[in-house]
This record gives sequence, C-alpha cells and structure tokens, in this order.
Amino acid sequence: MDLSDLGEQLAANIERLEVLLDKLPAPVAASLRADVQRLRELILQQRPPRILLSGPPDSDKTPLIAALLDGAPTEISTWTDSETGLSWRRFGDEQGAVDVTDTRRNLSDAADRQLARQEADLQLDAVLHTDPDALRDHIIKSLPGVAPQARLQLARLVRIAEVQREAAGDVTRVLSSISAGVAAVPIPVADIAPLTGLQVGLVASIAYISGREMNLKNAAEFVGAMGVNVGAAFVFRELARAVSKVVAPGAGSLVSAGIGWAGTRAIGAAATAYFVDRASKEEARRQFEVTVKEPRKLQAPDQPRSPR
Repeated sequence: MDLSDLGEQLAANIERLEVLLDKLPAPVAASLRADVQRLRELILQQRPPRILLSGPPDSDKTPLIAALLDGAPTEISTWTDSETGLSWRRFGDEQGAVDVTDTRRNLSDAADRQLARQEADLQLDAVLHTDPDALRDHIIKSLPGVAPQARLQLARLVRIAEVQREAAGDVTRVLSSISAGVAAVPIPVADIAPLTGLQVGLVASIAYISGREMNLKNAAEFVGAMGVNVGAAFVFRELARAVSKVVAPGAGSLVSAGIGWAGTRAIGAAATAYFVDRASKEEARRQFEVTVKEPRKLQAPDQPRSPR
C-alpha cells in the first residue's frame, strides 16, 4: 500500500473526528485540532525528504545517494519549487524517493544556499557521509530537524531501525492523543468507527515505515490478533464509566480517555515490535499486553483538563 493510498482512506476518519470535535469542551477540542493537524502533516501531506548536498565541487554524489537509498539511485525527475525558486532532482526506488539539491553546482548565490539550508530536511556532505556508519549517525542526529511531512518516507527509505522506531513513535503518540479525546465523547458508540479506524491506520502506517507491504484489511487482522475487536472501544469506554461511578463519580470521561490513549499506544507498541523489530505475532501480542497495563495517569498526555 502506498502511503498516499493510506492517507486517502484515513481522510474519512479524520473528517469524522472533526465533526466530533465540535461536541467536546473547547480546551480539549483545541488540543485535538492540533493533533489532527499533526496527523495531516505526517500522513496526508507527506512528501519525499529534501536533501542538501555539500562537499568538494568535483566529488561524486552518486555513492552518497546510493547509500541513502540502499541501492543504485535512479533519477526520476527534476522540479522547481514555485515559492522558493529552488531546483530539486528526484531520485528513488520501489520504497520511495528523495529530492536533492546541490550547493556545489546549483546554488552559487549565498542567499540561495541559505534558503536551501532552511528548506532541506537533511544536509549531507558528499565525502564525509558516504561511510555507512557516519551516514547512519548523522541521520539519527538530524531527525529533530526533519519536517513532519518527510519523516515517514525518510524512515522507510533509510531502513535504519532507530529512525523507523522514532517515526512509528510519532504516529503512535499523535493517534493515542486523538484516541483519548475521541473516547471521551459522551455519545453512545460515537467513538467506535473513528477510534477503530485510527488504530487500523496506525498499524498500516507502521508497516509502511518498516518497508513491509500492508493493506487496511491485513492491518485490521493484526489489530484483531492483538485481542482488540471493533466493539472493544465501546466496551472499554462504557466499562470505564461504570467503574468511575463507583470509584470517582463524574470522572467517567477522564477514565475513558485514559483507556483510549493506552489501548492505541499499546497497538502502536505491538506494531512497532512486529514490523520494525521483526518480532513474532506472539511476541507482539505480549508487547501489547505489557504496554496496555503500564501505569499511567488518568489524564492522557497532552490533553488539557475539561473545565468543571
């Protein structure tokens, strides 16, 4: 499955989420809108990572691009950014593509070089970074500066486990946060379809990051193999509310949000173990069971408290 295909199928769930946001308290809705925007950037607005090459003018860039793509590079196209005027050359393989611009040949003007540094996700030296270990270390250190729109494709392309785990964590965190808010909606079964769809989309996204082929049907089967079914979101939420009436009356939505967050986070951890770390499904299920039981606060991370 191409990530753009996944994005198209997740778009419907995002639209449902945006309808639900109007039913949430304003502070919670505002935080969730920020999460939804982050999700859009990671998946719906995804693009190839942009690489700025530097180094001696006579150095050969082919080995560096080959090391980045883990194989002989194929030039796909050239394009010019209409906003910045920068020219990029696109190289790719069956896993994806990167856009490359070269300070040594294309950017003689100092202002253009500075602009390219701002636009690039990674800056690579055609001499220093041809060594696989040096390239790996540099990519890992540079991750904080990679735009959200480029993180998933970069992780898939470079095939570095640490980079893939970080990208999987990005998607898991934002979807867990969204799931917490969705689970708090006080309308019967309102959260089942969006929450289940998000969890399935999370698995498919992590499979994509790992370079494995995956469709939403198989992703749903993986979620089922972890012991989660379509009705689980509703059952867990209603059970949490029933318990909260005894333990802490009035805290039902808070408990439900914590469960929505923990369940989605556990699915992300299991999918990362299976697809990125190549664990067996049984090992992945054990990871799910361990993660979902980890101690957590009732208030899910990054969720503002509802006004009383």
